[in-house]
Amino acid sequence: MLEIGSTFLSFMIGYIADCILFKKVVGISKKILNLKNVILIIFISIISCFIDMNYSSLPRFVFADILICLLYKLIFDKSMTKSILFAIEVIVVSNMAEFIFALVFIVGLKMDAMIFTDGLLGNVFGNLFITILYSCLLLIKPIKWIVQRSINFFNESAKTETVILLILTMFLLTGLTYPIIVVSSLREKITYSLIFIAFVYFIGNFFYQRSKNGELKKSYDYLLDYVKEYEKALEEKSKAQHEYKNQLSVIRGMANKDNKKLHKYIDDMLEVEENKEAHILNSLKPLPTGGLKGLIYYKTASMLKKNMEVHVNVDSALENGKYWDLCEKNLHNISTIVGVYLDNAIEAAEKAEKKFVIIDIDADEGNIIFSFSNTYEGHIEVGKMDKQGYSTKGKSRGYGLSLVQDILNKSTYLKQEREMNGIFYVQKLIIQNKK
Repeated sequence: MLEIGSTFLSFMIGYIADCILFKKVVGISKKILNLKNVILIIFISIISCFIDMNYSSLPRFVFADILICLLYKLIFDKSMTKSILFAIEVIVVSNMAEFIFALVFIVGLKMDAMIFTDGLLGNVFGNLFITILYSCLLLIKPIKWIVQRSINFFNESAKTETVILLILTMFLLTGLTYPIIVVSSLREKITYSLIFIAFVYFIGNFFYQRSKNGELKKSYDYLLDYVKEYEKALEEKSKAQHEYKNQLSVIRGMANKDNKKLHKYIDDMLEVEENKEAHILNSLKPLPTGGLKGLIYYKTASMLKKNMEVHVNVDSALENGKYWDLCEKNLHNISTIVGVYLDNAIEAAEKAEKKFVIIDIDADEGNIIFSFSNTYEGHIEVGKMDKQGYSTKGKSRGYGLSLVQDILNKSTYLKQEREMNGIFYVQKLIIQNKK
């Protein structure tokens, strides 16, 4: 009975500590120790005791993972994604605490490991010490920052595949944790710990790269929301410019033919108006509304401010709405890809001696072909362009093209091509309306 009581107490202390940590690290103002939550913690502690007495080895640890995630979800009403992520962080940091505990008591003080696994007081003391230690570790600023950063990488509405991947990761980490806890040999503990660290590094790197794509996608989502409104303003601007040119033409027609100075002045005004951004805006008329037109104009305006030579050519055949029927519902994804290509073209051309960017949008046998050509400096390894983190712009900058690849992998009608053409690097997006 005493053993059951001590096990129950250990679980209670552990669950309360975990909830306090979740509140502090995630940044929740909600009160934890109210009657409802205390009853819930007691109930889950009783279930944990039952599992501890009736199951051995690995299943016991797996059940513990499920219960702690359920506890976070029920008490804090956060997404299962955040609950699983924090559980993963606790597994990692508690393993650090286990390792420190083993170094201090088993290696340093040369105490028998069996005291802490079989002995009643030793077991309670060991669990309590490790709980306090990993709690302190999680509240250390650099570790807390890493945990917060990793949790915030995933939004509340994470995709099902991400949640499944996180669950599998949690179970795999638990599977690697089990031998670290149960083996008594220090050499074996170190071996399993190194395997655990290697796995954490690789899975952490995977989620980091995945999250960088997510962050980048968010930034393009915000930009596209903005350019949709910007596009409406452009339509008004286009109408105003057209009216302005008409008025100038009317004035020119009404002016005295002998007044050559006035005629030349009006001609110059019309020419200046045509040579500026109005020409690009006029070129984009065949494109549909919905953000794409506004995005391209927004980016080309940025190029002009950087004193780049910009040319935009859009096939007039694209005014026919049938070309856009297939991609109408996915115009957002197409705009994201175009945004990435344009950003890459701007950054590459900016570093080149001759700063040229050419945008061609053509209709070809029912398909739409976006072609972005830009000058560049140095050498481009075309074969590495889709790899995570690879970029012609420097280390850890290549997540844009990786995001593009993610979108293309989920599409049956979008494909990309790239080539080197003289001084130009050419990136193409092809919308395949016809197979």
